[in-house]
Amino acid sequence: MKLNINIPQQWDDLTTKQLVKVAQIITTTTPGTLQVLLLLKTLMSCKWYTFKSNAKLVVLLLNVPMSELVNYLDFIYKDNNRTIFLDNLKIKGTTYYKPMDRIVNLTADQFAAALDLNNKYLQTKDLEYLQYLVAVLYRKTNAPEFDKLNLHTEADVFKKLKSSTLIAIHIAFSGCITIIANRFKKAFPKKTTTTTKSNYGFGKIILEMTKGDLSKHRAVKNVNIYTFLEQFQTDIINASKTQL
Repeated sequence: MKLNINIPQQWDDLTTKQLVKVAQIITTTTPGTLQVLLLLKTLMSCKWYTFKSNAKLVVLLLNVPMSELVNYLDFIYKDNNRTIFLDNLKIKGTTYYKPMDRIVNLTADQFAAALDLNNKYLQTKDLEYLQYLVAVLYRKTNAPEFDKLNLHTEADVFKKLKSSTLIAIHIAFSGCITIIANRFKKAFPKKTTTTTKSNYGFGKIILEMTKGDLSKHRAVKNVNIYTFLEQFQTDIINASKTQL
């Protein structure tokens, strides 16, 4: 029997609702039959009222071995390369605008703060770090210039977001990190036993990029992250050449 099944093939194919649901599933279930079933239902957009989709899922489960069904979910279990964030968040009448795809509109300072908070969440699994991460990434139109000292106050509005929403935003940001690390390999070297500048944290790197002139610190912090990383990578390459 030939089945015509149309499901997402990569992270960026997931709708906002699908991404949130996937985030919920992979953090509340363990890898196995149940997780595969729940993910397939999500990717096939199966609801109780979608008879055709449910029928296809039943036929699929009856005719395809579980070991083969996992192949439909291959991209979820491989490297995350999601670059599209959840839609703008509207809370109590105020709209908080999502970052652009691949976080191309973030400043170096925002990136440094977001990277640190994302890493803290990975280390602790404390969702409070993700509330702060959202505060870095989702900004009001009239928001003041980003200052991480204000995050404690700015994160309050995001404390009632569902955990699945927070984790979906974490997934999107982590995917952007993957894309950026692949583009700027010198700035994001693979883990080694030796210490590199990337281990210091980007706040430290931003300070170093002022070349000792602290009057430039504010300007450097507000440089677009892609421009910043282009220069940082160039500096690393040039420094390597002078050491030869």
